[in-house]
Amino acid sequence: MGGKRTGSGQRRDRQPSEPAAGAKPAGSLRRLALIAVVTVAVLWPVLGAGYLDQWDDPQTIFRNPDLNPPTPGSIAKYWDWRQPHMDLWVPATYTAWGAIAALTRRAWRLAECERVERLFS
Repeated sequence: MGGKRTGSGQRRDRQPSEPAAGAKPAGSLRRLALIAVVTVAVLWPVLGAGYLDQWDDPQTIFRNPDLNPPTPGSIAKYWDWRQPHMDLWVPATYTAWGAIAALTRRAWRLAECERVERLFS
């Protein structure tokens, strides 16, 4: 009952030293834990990196007047290759950011309307 069949068709019972089916050896869990600890230790300095404060995301995205609020005209100007924004011509990226900004503004307004309705209902 529950034993393994040998090549001759006879069953042999599981020896006490054999791991149960699906059991993981303790050594592999230790190796996995060691890899996780080493990974965190190596990447820890990145969390306090000063270069993150010097990225251009504020000027490019959330402080960009063309994206707050986005209009078809404000997005269309990014397709003019003669006038790259911040010396970078990436019209598809700005179009995607404009679409995201428009969708989030709409979602924000809908959420605000629901909050107001709840106040007065």
